[in-house]
Amino acid sequence: MEKKLVKLVRPGQMIRLFGFILAVFLVLAGVLYWQGLLSKTGFTLTVIIALITAVFFVVGVRIAQVDGFMDGYVRAKEEIEKKEKV
Repeated sequence: MEKKLVKLVRPGQMIRLFGFILAVFLVLAGVLYWQGLLSKTGFTLTVIIALITAVFFVVGVRIAQVDGFMDGYVRAKEEIEKKEKV
């Protein structure tokens, strides 16, 4: 059974959803800058904040994957040790 974060979004789709939202956010910021409604400083800060958010999201996903792998590894190792003792 596959876990779901929300009934509509599976964990594998979460990265794609985040990427789509981030792309729309950056395009919107670009259009606002092009129309003159956003200053150069505001546009630069928007891009920097978006990049920092993306890096933290990717690092968080990778850390969660490593933690999951290590949990599985420890459980498997304990099971093998139990079987060897019996």
